[in-house]
Amino acid sequence: MVEFILIFGLGALSATLVFLLALPLLWQRAVRLSTRRLEMQLPLSMTEIYAERDQLRAQAAVEMRKIEMQLQNCEEHKAVLMSDIGRKMNEVAIAHKDVQNLRERLEAADRRIKDMGHGEADHVREALHQMGQDVVALFQKLEADMGTAACREALENAQGLLKASRAS
Repeated sequence: MVEFILIFGLGALSATLVFLLALPLLWQRAVRLSTRRLEMQLPLSMTEIYAERDQLRAQAAVEMRKIEMQLQNCEEHKAVLMSDIGRKMNEVAIAHKDVQNLRERLEAADRRIKDMGHGEADHVREALHQMGQDVVALFQKLEADMGTAACREALENAQGLLKASRAS
């Protein structure tokens, strides 16, 4: 049994000696590979440094141009939207004038009804009712086109006037 322990100890010592002899070779190889990797990452000359700097500038210029193009597209889209808004506001102004005109005609017709007899009054009420329906249709078209709260409010007012003209 002692022989077994001596042989095992002698094997362990010889393996340690071989490892210690090979250790400087392994260490030198590790240092050489690490140095080569660092040298590959770092630029070696001033021209490489300038080239890398110029490449970064070029990348920044490309990104800036992309942003400028996006800004230009947004401004063009904004101009289109603003023209649409202007057109819609013009349509609303025209519709508002039409409503005012119809309202004035309705009030004038209402005054004439009060001045007329009963038979003629029914005929005029029918005409007024038709005008009221035209006003409601106009506001419904405006609301469908624009969908604004002002159009809805005007539509409700027109419908209220229509109901009032039916009642009288």
